[in-house]
Amino acid sequence: MTDRSAFDTNVITMTRFVMEEGRRAKGTGEFTQLLNSLCTAVKAISTAVRKAGIANLYGIAGSTNVTGDQVKKLDILSNDLVINMLKSSFSTCVIVSEENKDAVIVEADKRGKYIVCIDPLDGSSNIDCLVSIGTIFGIYRKVTPEEPSGKDALQPGRNLVAAGYALYGSATMLVLATSAGGVNCFMLDPAIGEFILVDRDVKIKKKGNIYSLNEGYAKYFDPAITEYLKKKKFPEDGSSPYGGRYIGSMVADVHRTLVYGGIFLYPANSKSPKGKLRLLYECNPMAFVIEKAGGIATTGHQAILDIVPEDIHQRVPVVLGSPDDVKEYLEIVKKHSGGRAGAVWGELRVGAGRPPGAVPWGLSSGLPAARQAARLRLLALCPREGDRPCPGLRVGAEVRYWVHCTWTQGTPDQIRRRQALFSTGCLPRGVECTRFPPVPGSPHKLW
Repeated sequence: MTDRSAFDTNVITMTRFVMEEGRRAKGTGEFTQLLNSLCTAVKAISTAVRKAGIANLYGIAGSTNVTGDQVKKLDILSNDLVINMLKSSFSTCVIVSEENKDAVIVEADKRGKYIVCIDPLDGSSNIDCLVSIGTIFGIYRKVTPEEPSGKDALQPGRNLVAAGYALYGSATMLVLATSAGGVNCFMLDPAIGEFILVDRDVKIKKKGNIYSLNEGYAKYFDPAITEYLKKKKFPEDGSSPYGGRYIGSMVADVHRTLVYGGIFLYPANSKSPKGKLRLLYECNPMAFVIEKAGGIATTGHQAILDIVPEDIHQRVPVVLGSPDDVKEYLEIVKKHSGGRAGAVWGELRVGAGRPPGAVPWGLSSGLPAARQAARLRLLALCPREGDRPCPGLRVGAEVRYWVHCTWTQGTPDQIRRRQALFSTGCLPRGVECTRFPPVPGSPHKLW
C-alpha cells in the first residue's frame, strides 16, 4: 500500500487562507484578487531566480535606479513582472516601486482601491553570489477621492492593510501580516505550484542572542551604536556574547531575526544621516510584520510606523527585533540624548560668510536668549577639548559636521517648535543647519 503520510488532503493554501479571512471580514474579494496576483508574480520571480544562471540573468543591466543602486537584470525582470501582475489584478490604483522614479498610476479601466509599495527584488547586490534575496511589499487603501497620484502612497505605516515579504532561499517562503490578524508563513510547494500555510500566528522571541548590522561602517557610528555593540560583544554581567550575523539582504536578515529573535540595525550615521533603507517599501512593511509578531521597530527616536512620509523614496534609520533587545538599545540612545525626547540629527555647516575667528560652540552658540535651550554636541568627528569640539577651528572654506541636537526642557509642543527652529537654520550668522530626518508634525512656519 502506498504511504500517504506525506500528503495532506486538507492543506491550507494562501488563496484559501485569504478567502476565509475575507469572508469573516465580509470583504468584496478585491483584496484576495490583489494577493493572488502578487503570489503569481512571486512564483514567477522565484522561478527566474532559480534559472538565472542558465537564462543569463546574472550581471548588471548597465544603469542605476532612482535611489542610486546598480540595476541588475533580475531587478528589471522582477519589476516588470510585479507591475504587470498588479495592474492586471484590477485591484490597484497606485504602485510605488524602488525601480521607478515616479509612482505608477494604473489605467482608469483597471483601477481598484489599493495602493502597493514594493521592492521587487531586495538584496540585488547578492544576486550573482547566490545569497538569499527577496521581495518586500506593503498594501494601503486609497483614502482620498481625488485622481490617484503618488501622494496617495504618503501614508504612515499604521494605515497598512497588509504587508510582508517573499524570501527566495533554500525554499521560497511568503510571510504575510494583516491589520486584522497576525503573521503567517507560507511555503511554496513546487509540486502543486501553491503557497501552503506552514506557520500560523508567528511570534518573535522576547529576547534573542544575535545582532545584525553592517559593522564595516563602524567609523561612522554614533556613540549609542558603539556602546550597544560593545555591550553585546563584551557583556559585563558574565553572560555569553551575542553572535553577529549580517547578510546584506534586508529580507534575509529580518527573516532570521523574526525566526531566531535578536536585533537588526541599520541606523543613521555620519555617512548616511538620513539612514539608508527606504521607508515606504522596505522599513514600513518590515516594521509592520515585526510589530504584529510582538516585536518593536523604531528609528531610535520614534516608531517606524508613526512616520508620515514626505517622499516616496524617503530613507530612514531602522532598528527592529525582539522587544527586550530593542528596548535595551533605546535606553542607550536615551542616555546619549540627555535622557529626554526631542533629539534630531542635523548637519551644521560653517561657511565662509562668518566673520573670522574660532567657531562658537556650547549652550548659547550665539542664539537669541529665547532660543538658547538648544545644546549642540559634535559627534566625535574631530578633536575635542572638554565641551568645546574643535576649539581652534578657523572658518574658511565650507566645512561640514554632523551634529546631534537635544532639548532638555519644555513641553512636547515647545520641543517640536525648537526642533523646527533648529531645522530652519535659526543659528548664528554664517552657520546653517539642516535636520535629518524630518520631524513629523513640526510646522514649516512657526511665527
